[in-house]
Amino acid sequence: SPLFSEYSEVFHGTTTKQYGPVKRDISSVQKLCDAYKRKTTDLITAEQTHGNIVSEVSSQNGGVVAPSADGLILRSENTDETKNLFLGIFTADCVPVFFYDPTNSLVGLCHGGWRGVYGKIVTQMVDMCRKNGSDPINLRVSLGPHIRACSYSVPEERAEQFEKMYGKNTGVVSVFDTKYFLNLSEAIFLDLIQSGVKSDNIDHDSSPCTYCDTNAFYSYRRRSTEEYSEMISFIGFR
Repeated sequence: SPLFSEYSEVFHGTTTKQYGPVKRDISSVQKLCDAYKRKTTDLITAEQTHGNIVSEVSSQNGGVVAPSADGLILRSENTDETKNLFLGIFTADCVPVFFYDPTNSLVGLCHGGWRGVYGKIVTQMVDMCRKNGSDPINLRVSLGPHIRACSYSVPEERAEQFEKMYGKNTGVVSVFDTKYFLNLSEAIFLDLIQSGVKSDNIDHDSSPCTYCDTNAFYSYRRRSTEEYSEMISFIGFR
């Protein structure tokens, strides 16, 4: 994200098809760890139950999966045990949401599927950042590649759920040719604003659509036996 470009102390990104398919085990991200001169035991991932639980992690969690969590928060303690730790989330249409507080040496990453977004996972992320000493106005938040509203048609009852929560004419729900479309990034943006994050510190509308970009990304909705897999999004301190 260009929002993070001025902060050389952190690295972040999302893998593409050129990296290859990613499985939910440490061995499949060996190349990623090698690229950033990390060990696989430095990577912390979340179980991802499509919920809204956020876990604060530390050196005790290196190389393991945080149970029941869809969001992770890590503070840099600038010690040998923590300086190489980094966070990972697996997606194939859901939204990876990156958090960084340059004033508090804190990073975070969460997995936002429609259930998690409806359950206010980014609100939970901001609350956990606050509990760890961050002021929301200092947070930088970026959304990674995910299925955009152009391709995310949903059942009417789900659209009604989101419209009831966010209101009409907010851009979260749209209707085209009798079909309902859900804009997860707009819902996340509104939740972040409500939680005190400044709009200028949110990059929510520049990431590509995983469904449309067939060359770069895997997509759960576009899946076939040959191509279905996941990407991994990651963030950590240099």
